[in-house]
Amino acid sequence: LNEVTEMPTLDIYSVEGSAVKSAHFADMKNDKVVFNTDSSIGTYSLANKRLTFMKKLKQQRGASSVEFISANPALGTLAVCLVIVESTPNGGQKLQNVFIIWPNGRLQEEEPLKLSVTLDPQPDPKALPACVILSRTEGPQL
Repeated sequence: LNEVTEMPTLDIYSVEGSAVKSAHFADMKNDKVVFNTDSSIGTYSLANKRLTFMKKLKQQRGASSVEFISANPALGTLAVCLVIVESTPNGGQKLQNVFIIWPNGRLQEEEPLKLSVTLDPQPDPKALPACVILSRTEGPQL
């Protein structure tokens, strides 16, 4: 709590036209911050006080939304949970969860691992939503 109440604000950045849903430190130097909006993920450098990368995560079919992100600062690993909703011909909806993982956190330079899970039939409304959580230390991640 002391860090929140007593420490100075390091920087403020706003993404035009989008609300930032969450942000996490993505390295051990506390320089690289990874954040997400409804449709994108981005990285921000506190040392340089600038946006370093922004990537829109949009699928070709259906409406997609970035629901969760997670970062492991010790390894640099980044993970995203993307939810895709498609309309079906009978008037229903098909729900798909896509998990995207960059093992070394290099969004521009490395091909991510993608795991897609189609939910059919629709999940129970009382079920918890899909999410992705990485360990914050070295070792097993998911």
